[in-house]
Amino acid sequence: RYLVFGSTDLFYKTGAGLLSAISPYYVLLFPALGGLIVGLITRYLGKEAKGHGVPSVMRAATFMGGKMRARTVVVKAVASAVTIGSGGSAGREGPIVQMGAATGSTIAQALRLNPYQTKVLLACGAAGGIAATFNTPVAAVLFALELIIRELKTRSFIPIVASSVFATLMSRTILSLLGVKEAFFMTLPEYSLVTPWEILLYLVLGLFAGVVAIVFVKVIYNV
Repeated sequence: RYLVFGSTDLFYKTGAGLLSAISPYYVLLFPALGGLIVGLITRYLGKEAKGHGVPSVMRAATFMGGKMRARTVVVKAVASAVTIGSGGSAGREGPIVQMGAATGSTIAQALRLNPYQTKVLLACGAAGGIAATFNTPVAAVLFALELIIRELKTRSFIPIVASSVFATLMSRTILSLLGVKEAFFMTLPEYSLVTPWEILLYLVLGLFAGVVAIVFVKVIYNV
């Protein structure tokens, strides 16, 4: 979080001040400059830091016995902070999954765990990352089970839940001490179910949202 905050300030406070003469056209320059920096970082320091991040974690879990390089954590953190801070069209989910997974994998390799245990710690790291950065422990567990570990067994489920819960507790405690708001700090209105018939409307809404999601993804990739 602080890497992203610092990168944003570097580009749009310090940088904008330096380029005030061509303001506001610097907003076209900064994302391009950020892309150039990230391109050099991923080319020469860590090619695995390219892209979204989640596919590389899935690949490591499926084909590489859960093994990821320790340098991925640092390279991905810096590259993602520069991308987001410079105004690139990116979010924190993919980077935090890859960084968390690489951390779990590195710990497992240092402890010389077997491939299955390494894969579990990889999933624990990914779940912990999502839970910490988005304050969503349940969603983090489901994400790790569905996309990374791809099984529902006690020997993997319990560690992932523990990782997700403690990551949430740690992040909320530390961020509250630092005065940082949660990832989603909007105030939600109070809600109460008036009649069970509303559930039918939610089923329809869910189907509609699914169709919209498919169309949205196809449009994004076609563009």
